[in-house]
Amino acid sequence: MTRSVLSRKHLKLVVTDDPECAELVPEDSVQLTLPFDDGKAVILMHEADLRAPEAFEVFLGRYQPRWLLDVRVAPRMDFIAPGRALALRHLSMRNVTYVDVLGHVSDTSAWLPFVEALLQGSGGAEGPYAIIFDEECRLREARSCLPSMLYQMDSSDTVSVSTYGRNLIAL
Repeated sequence: MTRSVLSRKHLKLVVTDDPECAELVPEDSVQLTLPFDDGKAVILMHEADLRAPEAFEVFLGRYQPRWLLDVRVAPRMDFIAPGRALALRHLSMRNVTYVDVLGHVSDTSAWLPFVEALLQGSGGAEGPYAIIFDEECRLREARSCLPSMLYQMDSSDTVSVSTYGRNLIAL
C-alpha cells in the first residue's frame, strides 16, 4: 500500500510503502481550522469564492466571523439568502454584524480609512472580521495594508490577516 507523507524537515511530499510512516498520518485525519479567537483576525475573500449559500454556510461554520465588512460596488447578498432582508436576518441569528462599507463612504477609494476607523471604534468587538471584495485590486490592497494597520492599532496583540479561497485559507 502506497501512502503520501509530508516530510517535516524539507516540507516535501514523499510517497512511501513503509508501515512506520503510516503512524504519522492517521487514517481518520481531517483538516483542522485555524484558531481565530483573537479580535485581530481578518479574513479576506473574493465574492467569486462564495457563489452559493451552501459555500457561505461552510465559511461561517469554519471561521465564525463576528463582522462581515462588504467592500463591493454592488453588494448583492444572494450568496447568503434569496433576499436582502432574509440575508440580514440570517447574519443576525449567527451573531454576525454586516456593514456595507462603500455605502458609508462618498469616495470608493476611501474604503480603507473607513475600515480602519470601524475597527478602532468597534468598542472591543469580538473578532474575527471577514471582508468581502468584488475587485481583485482592492483585495490586494487590503492584503498589503491591513497587517501593518492592525499592528499599529495594538502592537501587543497578534495580528492575523488571511485570504480565503474556495475552502482554503492562505496566511
